[in-house]
Amino acid sequence: MLMRHVADGSCAGACCSMTVRAFGSMFVFSLAATVIFWMTGLTSLIGVGILACIISLAALASWSPLLSSAAFSLWMTASVAAPIFYPEFFLVWYGFELKRTVNPFIMFIMFGMGTSLSLGDFKRVLLMPRVVIIGVSLQYTIMPLVGKLVAMSLASGNTDVAAGVILLGNVPAAATSNVMNYLAGSNVPLSVTMTALTTIVSPLVTPGLTQLLGGVYVRVDFLAMMISILTIVVIPVALGVVVNKILTSIGKMHASLAAVSNRVLRSLPRFTMFAMCAALAALTAAARGQLIYGTMVTAIVLSVIVHTVLSLCLGYWAARLFRLDEKSCRTM
Repeated sequence: MLMRHVADGSCAGACCSMTVRAFGSMFVFSLAATVIFWMTGLTSLIGVGILACIISLAALASWSPLLSSAAFSLWMTASVAAPIFYPEFFLVWYGFELKRTVNPFIMFIMFGMGTSLSLGDFKRVLLMPRVVIIGVSLQYTIMPLVGKLVAMSLASGNTDVAAGVILLGNVPAAATSNVMNYLAGSNVPLSVTMTALTTIVSPLVTPGLTQLLGGVYVRVDFLAMMISILTIVVIPVALGVVVNKILTSIGKMHASLAAVSNRVLRSLPRFTMFAMCAALAALTAAARGQLIYGTMVTAIVLSVIVHTVLSLCLGYWAARLFRLDEKSCRTM
């Protein structure tokens, strides 16, 4: 039995190594082809080459333990690049506008996030109330105020970008932040608990802050936004928590059922990532004209970078002022 497990492990390792080498070769070939297309003036094929490079690199990162932390970002990059080069494939299918799938995809993403949470994550607030309250308070003060600052300075000439940056600072944390905290060696239980709590209070806090800070840029309907957040965020997350509870309970009944429930829970993040990629591709295709021919792309990139860096730095040092431990400071 032991020898069989060793053999199975060796086969799996060899298969993984071969797959990594295959995608690595595809990346090198795609890169060389892209350079040849550019040098020979075959501009119509450059998009194909660039997409092949990004996709093969993303696949390589997905299979490589050393590059796995970059896989998500690379797949997101591919989801933006594809509709930029070939928008016709991401606009309309058989008379159906693909941008109408964005909300359902977001709901599925929130559902997937909910399946990574449990009732224990919400109960954990009672075990470390001070740290959680500090974290949630910092998130809903630093990020909105930094968003307002960035909107007034870097995005003042574009009301859509300014409103988007402010909304970015007002939304709750997501499952991706939990992954980032895991990779950074932060306090993952605290991150998960903050994600759960910020999601619960978001139907009231997000519309209120958006109306207060972003009302000068766009008209904000508090009630409509609250209902939208409840429908698109809170309810799917709650359903995900319920499904997690059901599958966990089923898994405790028998070993074979445990294997099935664990496989289902482990496979959901992959479908969630696909939903993220699909939603991003549909949104990019719909806004391609503004992104390429307008000044919006520069404002968006600068605003997001400055907002992210400032929020991370201020969150960390504010947590230090509250004398939190190093892991908790990084989590903020």
